[in-house]
Amino acid sequence: MVIKNMTKAIRWNLFLLSSSFLFISLIIYMVTEGIIGYWVFYVLFIIGNIMLAFFMIGTNIPLQTGMVKAISPELRGRVFSTIGAISGGAVPIAIFLGGILINYTSVAFLGLVCSILMLFPTIGFLTNKKVKNLLDGYSEDANGGIQETV
Repeated sequence: MVIKNMTKAIRWNLFLLSSSFLFISLIIYMVTEGIIGYWVFYVLFIIGNIMLAFFMIGTNIPLQTGMVKAISPELRGRVFSTIGAISGGAVPIAIFLGGILINYTSVAFLGLVCSILMLFPTIGFLTNKKVKNLLDGYSEDANGGIQETV
């Protein structure tokens, strides 16, 4: 698949990724409230996870490609290792806070809270002019445009 407009691909897939997180949170809520049965939940959960994987690939590949093109080779290792360290450090904190939240509420509530919290950086990423200009710069490569294959 050739990506003709990386900005549009990243933005659209990021929106769909957030939507699939909300979809999964919603079906978890519906099964805990007894609105849908377990078999319907299993089918919808599998569909939701397939959507999640598909949109994550559609977001991460162009975004990572753009980051590799934007970051100079001598700094690339430091930047990616810093991002990895921050992400890895956030996992135990998220597990701890999620455990506290589940103690007082439910898994469904935690899923809804996480999905809603994920909307804030998503909306910020989609509406930030600096991010748009950076992504547009990738699409307008000096060689006549970027042609990434996914």
